[in-house]
Amino acid sequence: MSTRGRASRQYLPSEEREDYVAYARRRGCTLVTVRQKNCYVDEFIRFCHSQSGHSNVKDISTTDFLNYGRWLETNCRKFATGQAKIGGAIHWFNWMAETGRIKNNPARGLIASRLIPSSGNAAEQSAVFRYKPQTTRPHRNQFGNERT
Repeated sequence: MSTRGRASRQYLPSEEREDYVAYARRRGCTLVTVRQKNCYVDEFIRFCHSQSGHSNVKDISTTDFLNYGRWLETNCRKFATGQAKIGGAIHWFNWMAETGRIKNNPARGLIASRLIPSSGNAAEQSAVFRYKPQTTRPHRNQFGNERT
């Protein structure tokens, strides 16, 4: 039990996750950030284990990331949280590739904001970005002259 009366979180065993968290700690990340990284990576491993049947990082594929993004989009109350969670998993895989822990990086080229695009209806969002207001009056400068 922790000091707040909650049971401590039990993480799935993963040497790569533990090394990543230790690396974050050495780089000077705050305790909260280190715990968050640990939790987000563990959640991704658990998702892969429950959905695809594997938790070994060498078996995780780009499809796992895409499925996790879809799952987060429907299960996170805030899209920013979903982006942070999948962003943490992407960063973890990029770190493993940079340090030679994995040969092929299934997260290469993935962007969290594209996997979980926005809060709300994507069609509405794209319509908002396409809308360009029409001006009926010409723009005038501070002297009342039309601007070209």
